[in-house]
Order: sequence, then C-alpha cells, then structure tokens
Amino acid sequence: MRGGYVHNNVLIGPVEEHFRRLGATVRREYPVRLAGGSPSFVDLFVELGGHRVACEAELTSRRVAGDFAKAAALKATWLLIVTPTGKVAEMSRRQVQRLRLRLPGGRVSILPLGPALQQARDCFLLISNPIRPQTTNQKGRA
Repeated sequence: MRGGYVHNNVLIGPVEEHFRRLGATVRREYPVRLAGGSPSFVDLFVELGGHRVACEAELTSRRVAGDFAKAAALKATWLLIVTPTGKVAEMSRRQVQRLRLRLPGGRVSILPLGPALQQARDCFLLISNPIRPQTTNQKGRA
C-alpha cells in the first residue's frame, strides 16, 4: 500500500470505513489508465447506487491536477479530496482555480477529514439511514 500512516490510516481509513458501512464496493489503490497510457492509481474508488467516487488524500496542494485527471478517466461522479487541515484544503482549492480544473459531469469537494466525512454522510443520507420496518411488541402493538 502506498502512502504513509497519516495518508492511509488517518485520512483514507475513515472514509473507506464509512462507505463500507453503506454497503458500497470500495477498492484501495484502484488502477487508472491515463491519457498517453501511463498507469496510475486512485487512493480509494467507491461505487454506490450508480455513483462513482474517486477519493484522494493529499497532504499538500501539489498533486490536485493529477487527481482531476484520474477522476475524469474513471468517469467519477464525485471527486473527494481529503486533506489533513483546512489550510491545505484552501491551498488546494486555489490551485484548482488557478489551473481552471474541472471534472466533466462530476462534483468536486476538497475538504479536511471531518467536513469530508460529514459531506459523505449528507450525500448518501437516505442510503445511510434506511427506513426500517417498525417492530411490534409481544402484544402486537408498535
């Protein structure tokens, strides 16, 4: 597995666990074939209810352009870039604006871990909180 402890366990681990609890198909270090044939990997690739989520953990803003290229190659409906701090998230968003990066047909979020997890919960709220049939007590009352 590529990346260090913070990358793999602190940033990617909780996001992976969240999507697994929802019943998503989740794959770490998912291979991506970029234009020109160069092989690459997305940190976490999630498929859930017709959605394709490319999740990348970034400790700096230097690699966000590559994250967009990988998400586009995967035809992701959501690119989620998780950062360790708000400052790194802000620097990454500025990099995206400066380079005029876009994800055709997809949504992009660049957030620190806590807000990223909250947004993932909000995006899949109906899936993460299924309506369960009401159980009855022994006398047949709800």
